Amino acid sequence: MKKFFSLIALAGVIAACTPEQIQTAFKLAGAKGAIEVEVVKLSGDPIEGQFSIAGFESLPGSSIAYSGNKATITFQAGESTPIAQQQLTLTATGEQILKPVSTTVTVPDLLAGQTAMLSCKIRAGESLEGWYFYEDPVEGDAIVKSGYLQNANYEKYSATHFDIPFWYVNNSEYILEGVAEIPYKIGNSAAYDIVKTDYAGFEEIYIESLFGLSEKLTVSEWLDYYLESYGEADIEEDVFEAPFQVSAWAMWNVYVDQATIPYDVKLYAVKLDEQGKETDEKVVLASFKLDFYDYYAGKIELAYPDAAGHYVKGHGHDSHGSAANAGGGISFNE
Repeated sequence: MKKFFSLIALAGVIAACTPEQIQTAFKLAGAKGAIEVEVVKLSGDPIEGQFSIAGFESLPGSSIAYSGNKATITFQAGESTPIAQQQLTLTATGEQILKPVSTTVTVPDLLAGQTAMLSCKIRAGESLEGWYFYEDPVEGDAIVKSGYLQNANYEKYSATHFDIPFWYVNNSEYILEGVAEIPYKIGNSAAYDIVKTDYAGFEEIYIESLFGLSEKLTVSEWLDYYLESYGEADIEEDVFEAPFQVSAWAMWNVYVDQATIPYDVKLYAVKLDEQGKETDEKVVLASFKLDFYDYYAGKIELAYPDAAGHYVKGHGHDSHGSAANAGGGISFNE
């Protein structure tokens, strides 16, 4: 099952200009990120044995590393290069995976300098007395609530661009450095709207116990065990301090987009033939819903109209000072 975690880098890398100009220009690193993939059994226990993940190769500068039942995919665009949104289909194959099993991960639009931290979980089905069990999560449309820095200790400018209701002004020849307190919420809710079925022909199955023995369970009991892994929310809410830089002669603001992504999940059982191939006989054993939470944050700037055309993105005299707390806070639109 997928989990999304995302974190945004707000500061650029500073490169000095010539001493005569006493100018500072900073370049942004290319957009980058990492996807942590965990492969587990339907019970939620870690899968054992070697496995491999495919489906991430379209990401720029991508590579993968394996450790235990987890794999970490990293990717990095070139300097000052963004990454366009794309939906990946990650597929796991391996020694303990009866059939290749896949899940989807959406890599969001990432600007240069931004970092996305994402994760997902792939549940490998098992053949139980001639049936193959698998989980099918369907991602719904994300609900995004946007917030902006308000009541900060900077000069304001009344303008509306990109749905941002107002802007602050760096009406000087110096790069402005500040620190904003960014609230965030990441993780997933507990399962809700749970529907559990009990079909004839699924009265008993055998699973391996903690002591390496087999024990007999009804399908209903096994589903209770399966759904228990989704029984509690795993949510982190906190505030972190994020440094930012603003070019000279710029109007700017700091934003946070808090996303809620709904999932409709079904657990299927498919009858296998004598060769172990799937037949057309398929039933839904259970269904439920989950909400995943992630966020994106950053600084946005434009040329200040009253600066008489002096604005050049990424430029300004060195501020020669540590970044001060911006004050104020992020207020979300309802």
